[in-house]
This record gives sequence, structure tokens and C-alpha cells, in this order.
Amino acid sequence: RSHPAPQDRSHPAPQDRSHLAPRDRSHPAPRGGPATRSCRGGVYPRPTSRQAATLSGVRRPLALGFVAILALGCAGCPTPAKTTVEPTPTASPSAGESVTPLATLGPIASPTREKTGAGPMPLGHPNPEDGIPGTDRLRTLALTLGSSKLEVWVADTRASRQLGLMHVKSMPESSGMLFVYPASAQRAFWMENTYVPLSLAYVRSDGTIDQILDMEPFSRRTHPSSGVIRLVLEVNQGWFARHKVQVGDKIPGIEGLIGY
Repeated sequence: RSHPAPQDRSHPAPQDRSHLAPRDRSHPAPRGGPATRSCRGGVYPRPTSRQAATLSGVRRPLALGFVAILALGCAGCPTPAKTTVEPTPTASPSAGESVTPLATLGPIASPTREKTGAGPMPLGHPNPEDGIPGTDRLRTLALTLGSSKLEVWVADTRASRQLGLMHVKSMPESSGMLFVYPASAQRAFWMENTYVPLSLAYVRSDGTIDQILDMEPFSRRTHPSSGVIRLVLEVNQGWFARHKVQVGDKIPGIEGLIGY
């Protein structure tokens, strides 16, 4: 009564399918066969070779005609002129610009080193940090104060006012510097990088001396004007006293000068 042998329940071997060709899963051709072209709106027949040749023959003359029209139109166009860009000079303060007492600080006779956002110096004019004077680049003007004569350098641009008399080692007795501003305002000077002891006169627009001050070499002390002035005259220290020039005197010939 032994139990019969167990039935073989193992799974049969998988059928060999290698002989079968793989199924073609590519998308079927659009309806209508190769002679048609599908579009979103429907299926349209492809043009025949004769129709395609006709379209090509029409398109080529149209394209050539369009090119010819463009060529004729451009032939009458003027050739743009070559423009030369001039360098922009350093901007000077506008007539209505508000200037604080420290806005025109400068070394002694060359005082006016403007402390508030002074721009770069124009080409050809030294910077205050270069250690060289700039008087040889300035024009001169002959002045008469009472019975005394003066020959002064005219600093009428922002760059020349910033440098002033800085780095000038000596100055003749009858020489000086006249600072000319675009507009009247309160000003202040100092003596940084200035070797020569100076006397300074703050002058109103009409040429009248409003204030006279003495300044010492290399001093960083500021000397603000007591009023609104447009011109500043710097001379060797004590020159005004030696030549009897006082506050209230008028300097002729400078009221028409223009600052930039």
C-alpha cells in the first residue's frame, strides 16, 4: 500500500518563440496610403510631380522679382555719414548749484580743492596728487589795485581751481592767482600741499573785496567766506597790507570774467 509516486507537477518548458518574427509596432501609415498627406483638418492628396513643377516655376520668378525690388530700393538709400565723437569735457557746476562752505577747499594760493565729489581732471592738467604745479598751463591777466600792479594766473575751470597754487615753491611779489567761479556761493579754502604763505581776498561778482584773510602753508584749517562770493584773489602773504588794499575796495576789470 505504498503511496504511488507523486505526479510530476513541474511546469512545462517555455515554448521557443525565437522563430517568430517580431511584431511591427510602428504606427500604421495614415489613411489613404502614401499618396495622401494628413493635416489637422483632414487628409489631403499629395501634389503630383507635374503640379509640383508648376508651383516651383511660379515661385522662382516671384522670389527673383522680390530681390530685384529690394536692390532697387536700397540703391537710392543715402550712405550714412561717418560721425566723429568729440571727447566730453569735464562738467562744471551749474549756475544754480548749491555749494557748502567746504565745497571749494583748496591749497593755499592754489586752494580750491573741491571736497564734494570732484570729477577727474581733464587730459593735460595735472592732478593735485601728482606733485607738480599747473600754473604753466594757465593764461595770465594784468590787474590794477589802486596804484599797484598784479599779474595773476586765471583759474576759471574746475580742474584749475582744484589744483590752484598747490606745489608752487615760490611766487614773485607782484604775482597771484584769480579763481573765477560760474556762480556766486559761499566758499572755503585751505592750504594743503601749498608751500607759499598767502593772503586771500573773497570778492563779490561786481569786483568788490568782501573779506581778506591770511593763510599758512600746509595748514588743513578751512577759511570759509563770510558772504556769497564769485571770485577769489590769492597773493603773497601781506601783499594787501603792504599796498594799502582794504575790504570794500573794487578790483576793476574782473566782473565780466566767466567761470566754467
